[in-house]
Amino acid sequence: MEWPFALLLIFGTLMLLFLTGLPVASCFMLVNMVGAYLFWGGAIGLEQVAFSIFRAVSRHSLIALPLFILM
Repeated sequence: MEWPFALLLIFGTLMLLFLTGLPVASCFMLVNMVGAYLFWGGAIGLEQVAFSIFRAVSRHSLIALPLFILM
C-alpha cells in the first residue's frame, strides 16, 4: 500500500470516528488497532500493540507523576 493512500485512509477514518461522537481516546485506539492489524501482519501486530501498552505503563520513571499529584 502506498503511503499517501495509507495516510488518507488513517486520517479519513479518524475524522469519520470523530464525527460519530466517540471519545477521542477511543477513536485513536480503534485506528491504532486497525492500523497495527493491517500494516504489521495480522495478530502479530495486535500482540505488539499490547506489549507496547504494557511497556509504556510499567515504566518506573512515570511513577512520580501520580504520586506527586497525590501528595
